[in-house]
Amino acid sequence: MTAINEDKKTPFAVALANNNTHVLDVLCKQIKLSENPELIHEFSGKIFDDRFKNVLIKLLEKETSAELTADKINVLDKEGFTPFLAFMQSFINQRDELYIAIGRELNYQEYLHKSQTDLYQINNINLFKTKTATDQDYLNHQRTASNLFHIDAVKKQEMQFRFFHTLVVQPFVNFMKIAVEKGADPHATV
Repeated sequence: MTAINEDKKTPFAVALANNNTHVLDVLCKQIKLSENPELIHEFSGKIFDDRFKNVLIKLLEKETSAELTADKINVLDKEGFTPFLAFMQSFINQRDELYIAIGRELNYQEYLHKSQTDLYQINNINLFKTKTATDQDYLNHQRTASNLFHIDAVKKQEMQFRFFHTLVVQPFVNFMKIAVEKGADPHATV
């Protein structure tokens, strides 16, 4: 697992860069962040997707604080960010994009279920799943978006905020708590 390619990337880093969660799950058993702490930074842009967040949590939790020391979990990237700061920056940079993505998913739920808001289901998998030609209903919804307006705009905005808090904010805060428990420095500065 320590082999590297011409770009100095391990198989794990290549799988992460290519969003291959199946390979990540297999390789996760053989990876130690204490031996390759810069890998933590590779998760910063993907930390909101549960598939990647769960892999990182597995990696963090499988090592003791004697193995994954504070200097390793707080390793700086080329811009001088610790992983904690990189994750915070990612939250700030992706917040609006994620909020809009939840709005799109909410529109799709409205397309499917009209005013029956109790049937609306948005989860992390749907939020980050790349839509393809096999997702015909979703593609049809995009073409016929004029069929919306089954629910009040204020109610829709409240739902969007609630889904955002449930799917993005709270899981992010929970992850950051785990990172701090493992030794991430929340007081670090650039």
